[in-house]
Amino acid sequence: MHDLERATEWARRGLPYSGGFNPMGESEFLAGKVAFMRGDLGEALRYFKLVKKTSGVRLFKEEDPRFRKLLDEGVG
Repeated sequence: MHDLERATEWARRGLPYSGGFNPMGESEFLAGKVAFMRGDLGEALRYFKLVKKTSGVRLFKEEDPRFRKLLDEGVG
């Protein structure tokens, strides 16, 4: 809990499963969430764009609205 370095490590471990076990962008979404929480909005936006390309905005619906806002508005 609250260990963003460890969260980053585990989020990146999930990326190789993208397209297979996690076909709808779940791995990228997790990586984007962690990057957002670390304050790396550029990296978060990069992952969120991949999610949108893969599955639209479905994964954003029940999440922090700031994630969708970043996707819609980009990094300011």
